[in-house]
Amino acid sequence: MVIQGEFYQLIPVDESSLFFDLKLLHKVGGKNPREEFKDAGYGLTLTTAIKKCVQYALSNKFEVLTLKEYLDEFQKTQAEIGYNIQKSSVRTCSPAKQNVQGSR
Repeated sequence: MVIQGEFYQLIPVDESSLFFDLKLLHKVGGKNPREEFKDAGYGLTLTTAIKKCVQYALSNKFEVLTLKEYLDEFQKTQAEIGYNIQKSSVRTCSPAKQNVQGSR
């Protein structure tokens, strides 16, 4: 499975992993310019991968921002990507805790 957006690809490390490899769309080539996905990170959590996508989008959109403008644009872009980290309430139980509870 590949999670793909307009300028990014998230590829799970393996089919049962919660970690992702990240590829970002870059313009390459001199005489014959083209766009291709290039590696931007390996074994990232979903949260980290999304933050890197947001940062990449902002760095391609703006040259200079104030801190307030950056934070506002970060949140706006994060929402556009379709994932708002502050509102996320995903909870997981680690396998170690499951094994301890199951052995009692």
